[in-house]
This record gives sequence, C-alpha cells and structure tokens, in this order.
Amino acid sequence: MLAFELLKDTHPSGKNPRVVNYEVVNNGARAVALIKIEFSGGVVGTRHTTAIEWILTPQAHIGARVAADSAPFAVDAAHARLLDDYFRYKLFPRAAELLKRPRAR
Repeated sequence: MLAFELLKDTHPSGKNPRVVNYEVVNNGARAVALIKIEFSGGVVGTRHTTAIEWILTPQAHIGARVAADSAPFAVDAAHARLLDDYFRYKLFPRAAELLKRPRAR
C-alpha cells in the first residue's frame, strides 16, 4: 500500500510499485527515513527506482522529498507537494506517537 501511495504522488503513470528498501535513522531528537520504491514506467514499462527522504521530529513533520530518481521525467512541483502532504497528514500523526515512546536500550 505504501508503494502505491508514493508512486501515485511521484509518478502517477507508473505501474507495479514495490518497496525495495527502507532505512530509518533516529537519534531521539530527529528521525530520517529513506524509502526506495521500484516501479514500471507507464509508456514503455522500463523499471525505475525513486528514493524518498522523510525528516521528522516527535513534534513536527520537517519534510518529505524525492532524494533520487531514475525515471526519465522529474517529479513536478504539484506532485512533490502531494508527496509532502501524504507524509505530513497521513503518516506523521502515527509516526509522532512512535517517536515519543521511550526507546529500548
């Protein structure tokens, strides 16, 4: 489901998305998530990879952006806003709860 949402907000003509890798670095004050999705291009079907970086704190969504992209067409400003809004309004409320929990040592 996450891969479909990210593809819709970055390359809406793409198909068959899947998350191929993700990494989260959390130092307690700030977390950075890097999520890589792979998908088929809409016209020819070539496989492409898009990496999305999300930065947040327990109190605030800092931003989500395309960090790397192998697709031939760049993500336009309107879709970049949709991507950021997805993280801000859909994912951040739940992630903030998780970040506020005490970390296991």
